[in-house]
Amino acid sequence: MHIQPAGTYIRAYYKDASRPAERCYERIFDFASQNGLELSGYAYEIILNDNVIDRLEDAIVQVEIRAEKTEERF
Repeated sequence: MHIQPAGTYIRAYYKDASRPAERCYERIFDFASQNGLELSGYAYEIILNDNVIDRLEDAIVQVEIRAEKTEERF
């Protein structure tokens, strides 16, 4: 069993769990880079509407990765 640690997460969503989540992760990585955030730990993928869909193509997936402000180094 794994318990998701508390903290600040970058969260993104995509539709159609039958397709790769590559673009969703790219958006998270770009956002983190542009905002001086460092990603750490696991990525969590959750199908939000799992109980009400019949096909993976109808799934709405939430992806989140823990993020922390990077320290400025001079």
